[in-house]
Amino acid sequence: MKIKYITEEGISLLKGNINLYKEVFNQPKNKNALALFDKYLVESHIEMPQIDLDLNDDYAKSDTENIKIIHHAFKDLSFAVASKTEFWTGLMISSETFWNYMQYRRKKELTNTDDILNTLVFMRGTKRSCYINYLSRHWWVGKMIYDRARIDNPYWASHYIADKAFASNAMLISSSNFTSKPDLLLGIIDAIATKHSSGLTVNRYEYVDTIKYFNRLSSTMLLDCFDRNTVKLLAIDYLKQNKWNVEN
Repeated sequence: MKIKYITEEGISLLKGNINLYKEVFNQPKNKNALALFDKYLVESHIEMPQIDLDLNDDYAKSDTENIKIIHHAFKDLSFAVASKTEFWTGLMISSETFWNYMQYRRKKELTNTDDILNTLVFMRGTKRSCYINYLSRHWWVGKMIYDRARIDNPYWASHYIADKAFASNAMLISSSNFTSKPDLLLGIIDAIATKHSSGLTVNRYEYVDTIKYFNRLSSTMLLDCFDRNTVKLLAIDYLKQNKWNVEN
């Protein structure tokens, strides 16, 4: 079975008539949505993988698992396709699996037209939307934190992004040029993980403060030349200076 994407005309129809269609997206099955948008759904060359998404009552747990599941299932997806709202919107409407996931993950938001649009369509610019949209952010964060050095558990860092304030942490990743480079982002997470392994609480503000610190450094240093371990050591040093009590 091939994945279906929605055409630009279908996106325009959805955005222009959301007040008329909003009840369709509150329904437990996607039958009416498929009938409504059938002629705007086009079969792609991409195979639909067998996928079983985590629907745990605790969103922190399910988000952590679904980063792994969604990125792994679509690991061969190109940046160009993953940046298209047509791909993700088509997936939500045409796939029963992803329709059910939308009903689970966005059940509170599917009563408001603005929230329905933000659920279904990229509304805030391409880069920002990739990391904000409740579905696409799993793939993009998975791409960023995939650790090739940890073949046994390449998604180990997903816990540190999704366990607390996933949406805010994903947005933070998208807003920094520094964290658009996976090895450098992993260096920061390595430092946070070092603190966590010592039994100390991991606070989201540590991400914010540490990334701001590296953004300041980028004005005087060429951070692209730093390797992951150098970033880790710099981050640990910064956290120590700010009394986070990180042990090296």
